[in-house]
Amino acid sequence: MVSDDDIKRRDKLLGMLSSNFDGERATASAMLAKMAASYKMTIPELCQAGAKPASSSGPRPGPGPSPGPKPGPKDPNALDNEMLMMLRKVIDHHLDLVTAWEEEFLENVTDRYYRDADLSPKQTSVAMRILEKVALNAGKPRDGFRPV
Repeated sequence: MVSDDDIKRRDKLLGMLSSNFDGERATASAMLAKMAASYKMTIPELCQAGAKPASSSGPRPGPGPSPGPKPGPKDPNALDNEMLMMLRKVIDHHLDLVTAWEEEFLENVTDRYYRDADLSPKQTSVAMRILEKVALNAGKPRDGFRPV
């Protein structure tokens, strides 16, 4: 399982993929690939990985006062949509790295859904494959890619 520190690092690296600087995107892509390889995962598997489960070997806290309700998001529209936000960044900054079919898929998915969990497993798989492709190619010279 991926450590909490690496989860935080992964999230920051994913955000760097939308940078305006080629070198920063390339570095983030390379670091994501290296991190995924260290866990013997693909980049999409790394992106979907959750935090390491809490260890059950240790003292368990006794019954105490029940916690209050979890605070909701500050913005009621702020839902679980991290992957959809990354897909929107691909549309905004990296359309030259995707095929016409992938571009249409990205536009349909990002217009139709508001939460990552709303996507089917197949849609999620395709979206992750597109994100991996963009992550691997974002820092490379753009010669040979389709014009936008």
